[in-house]
Amino acid sequence: MDIEVNDGIGRTLNIAAAGMAAHVMEAARRGAEEMQAYAQANAPWSDITGNARSGLEATVSREGMDIVIDLHHSVDYGIWLETIQDGEYAIILPTIEALGPQVLDSMGGIFMHVGELGGGDF
Repeated sequence: MDIEVNDGIGRTLNIAAAGMAAHVMEAARRGAEEMQAYAQANAPWSDITGNARSGLEATVSREGMDIVIDLHHSVDYGIWLETIQDGEYAIILPTIEALGPQVLDSMGGIFMHVGELGGGDF
């Protein structure tokens, strides 16, 4: 994202935007770690092999201007754990409901400190 303004404001805005992006990515990484730990600790099923629980993963990526946290199962039967018996064994949505608001707040709170942020890659 580059803002073109001829009087120097554009450069300042670009630096602030880059700083915000770097800080938001870091907040997303922390949020993903928290979500993964929560999901693994609170999955409502009984472990047989432990593969499903250890296979709960959260990753962070950038898709254009969007920063995405993807909480998912790495085992092929994870979809069944999420959907069988009307979601009795689901953990993905309950994790998002439990932690999503605080993760979004931590990411959004960065915008309150835009003047304090340095540069980074956007």
